[in-house]
Amino acid sequence: MGLAPVILEPSKRGILGLPASHPEYTLFRRLWENWFSDEPLMPFFTSGSTGAAKELRFSREQVQASARLTQEWLSPQQAKRWLLCLPLTFVAGRMVLYRALVSQTPLQVMPPSAQPIQGKVQAELVSFTPTMLHAILNHADARSALSPLQGILLGGGPLSPELQQAILHWAPAHTQIWHTYGMTETLTHVAARELFPKSETTFRPISNCIHWEMTELGLKIVHPALQAEPIQTGDAGEIEQDGSFRWTGRMDSMLKVGGKKVWPEELEHRLQEEHGPGLPRFYFTGIADSVYGQRLVLVMEKAPENRKKLQQIFLAWHGSERPRYWALRPADFNAETGKTARAQKGLEPDLKEWEAD
Repeated sequence: MGLAPVILEPSKRGILGLPASHPEYTLFRRLWENWFSDEPLMPFFTSGSTGAAKELRFSREQVQASARLTQEWLSPQQAKRWLLCLPLTFVAGRMVLYRALVSQTPLQVMPPSAQPIQGKVQAELVSFTPTMLHAILNHADARSALSPLQGILLGGGPLSPELQQAILHWAPAHTQIWHTYGMTETLTHVAARELFPKSETTFRPISNCIHWEMTELGLKIVHPALQAEPIQTGDAGEIEQDGSFRWTGRMDSMLKVGGKKVWPEELEHRLQEEHGPGLPRFYFTGIADSVYGQRLVLVMEKAPENRKKLQQIFLAWHGSERPRYWALRPADFNAETGKTARAQKGLEPDLKEWEAD
């Protein structure tokens, strides 16, 4: 039996409503008391999914500015109660906490887990990872508990076609659902694309003060409310004529197989669409090859149920897009954050050829 959800009031003494048995009680209390102290800097930690994890510190004013932009984007007319079920270790969870404190709205707290909905939802707004929402929509009781929600923000990674279809089949008419774009350096999301009731394919800034441009290094974000200098990301993509951004992957994950550029994230989306339900979590990466420069590897959390179906799909792909090897690496998939390690080194002992039995 999990812990019962609790409602915390956005006051200095509000933290007293959190039971000491909550798995993140110590961290929760430290962050709460830090907010109501004179400490000018707030610590955050990157996820480590695109490089070594590191600590970043933002001023109280920067955190407040980011929280206010989100609140204005979501609900210019009235504040709403947030549901916090993300871990406080990373920026997404901490910013849910700070949004509630900045907007002076009550915060409903549920313990973070892969299946976070363990009781009655008494909030209107929530942030989930795609992995969390996928687990919820596959559980009837948890799915029905989401009915009070008016807004759902999905962040932390790309969405599979399977999840997008599940959202369209489930979403109540009164609920808006967005896929957000951002990172710790931008203090969580700076852009979003609506998934329901509209269906958008490109990201748009959440504020008119946020602008971007593509450079050789990736997308550069101008966010004067947060940073005086532009924020250089490593994300690849295209800026459309209307100014929106289409994300295609990471600059540092691009592979060159036989001289052809290959974007693992695009192949992952394509495989999800062509295969349909039933795939374990997976990602594409590359290893060095003396002839082709690099060869493609399909890394999976567990063995596929129908390997022959995968082989048939790959036969229809261009030669440079076909994985030469596959590997099982369950430790590369983090259920708590929805992030993937995308290892490119240390794979050799786990590699198996697709043609092998």
